[in-house]
Amino acid sequence: MAATPFKSSGCRALVVCAVLYAGSAMALPAEHEIRRLMLATEQALAAENWDDASEYLGRLQQLDGERPVDFYFYRGRVMQKSELLNEAQASFEVYVTRAGKEGQYYKQSLERITEIEKLRKDRALAAVTNNPATPLQPRIATIEAAEGQSAADLKNCIWQTARSRRY
Repeated sequence: MAATPFKSSGCRALVVCAVLYAGSAMALPAEHEIRRLMLATEQALAAENWDDASEYLGRLQQLDGERPVDFYFYRGRVMQKSELLNEAQASFEVYVTRAGKEGQYYKQSLERITEIEKLRKDRALAAVTNNPATPLQPRIATIEAAEGQSAADLKNCIWQTARSRRY
């Protein structure tokens, strides 16, 4: 009795992976692969499939060639969803700078940068107060001159201290 090739499921999975990998080895030229991955990213974001979108963006970053400006908006969205706020803000800023006012996602990018700033402030306050439900309150400090000194004396003291600390 002859052995059936690929009888075990492990063997079949290995063959499927090898075929898929071989298919990706016969890749499109960079400009077309970039466009294909951008379309796949758009579809993944529309379906809120963040893992796939992240994978496509990662593959886009590895390709040589000019990426469309929308890449930076999509990357910003994925980074924001992943709570990687520095990377998200940087991507939105690149989008705004490169796309300009005419960019399709210009307004959304500006709004998302503002959202990120607010989130950072809220997190910083929560870390200080150890209470995430505490609303952000402005901190106000009052500096007064010591007894027997005028406000002008205090101001001069501050200026002299600042001048002596210049690097």
